[in-house]
Amino acid sequence: GVGGGVLRGKRVLVTASGMVAGKLSSELIRRNARPVWCPVNQVVLDSRLRRLGAGVVTQNDSELLYATVELSSYEIVMLFDEVSVLALRDAALEIADGNDALAKRALQASQIDICCFAPLVPMVADKLGLQAKYVPFDATPSAILNILTLNNTRSMANARALLLKPHREVLESSGGENNVVRDTSWDCELARCLREDAKMDVERVTA
Repeated sequence: GVGGGVLRGKRVLVTASGMVAGKLSSELIRRNARPVWCPVNQVVLDSRLRRLGAGVVTQNDSELLYATVELSSYEIVMLFDEVSVLALRDAALEIADGNDALAKRALQASQIDICCFAPLVPMVADKLGLQAKYVPFDATPSAILNILTLNNTRSMANARALLLKPHREVLESSGGENNVVRDTSWDCELARCLREDAKMDVERVTA
């Protein structure tokens, strides 16, 4: 029955494309399964992405949509501004064919933990239907590292994290002897800190 049965809590890889995948994923969610959509045809996915904006498909859109349909493969999703929260909501809505309730159920079924700043906690609950588990005291990478590792008393080694980052047209440069362009943005430094100090697997995707 729709209550779940043998599918409850199961991760199901959906390789169908287009509307077939949308309908199948919706039914799997209703049965309390955890669908992971992996379209076999990039062109099909791009056709769905064209509905997101003014008919223009960007690599950033594609990366975020792929990350969203594979959300259950992450342990933590980090959202540190309103744009990131809304971007994840919009991607979930696209997968759920515009059904807000179904989009929230899909996000909940992924069983991810949310890390965000305190002012974003109500927005995460309202827009995503999720409760923030990790709320750092300030915006420094060290504070975020401490809240995730409980001041280095909890291991986060190999934990997979999705970090939504703001869109930037140009990389910031730190100069250097060879004038090498290096991304010195806050989110890049945060990712570097979590990778080096907590041994986490951090994937940065543009919101």
